[in-house]
Amino acid sequence: MSKAPIRKGGKAKSAEAVDVVEFEQGEQVEHPAWGVGTVIKKEGTGDKQKLLVLFAEEGQKKIKVAFAKLKKVT
Repeated sequence: MSKAPIRKGGKAKSAEAVDVVEFEQGEQVEHPAWGVGTVIKKEGTGDKQKLLVLFAEEGQKKIKVAFAKLKKVT
């Protein structure tokens, strides 16, 4: 009979842990699938930050910043 591996202490970390960037209303952002959009509403801060972004082709999208791969457009 095979033995399952033993996990020792600590919390498991996400394979894609990322630093959360703060976004502000009016900023231009880029999403890998939806392109460039404008932040029209912001709720929360840090890893709980949510945005409402208006994209030209896709319309309005609600986005959880901690999970989206958004970049600020400069």
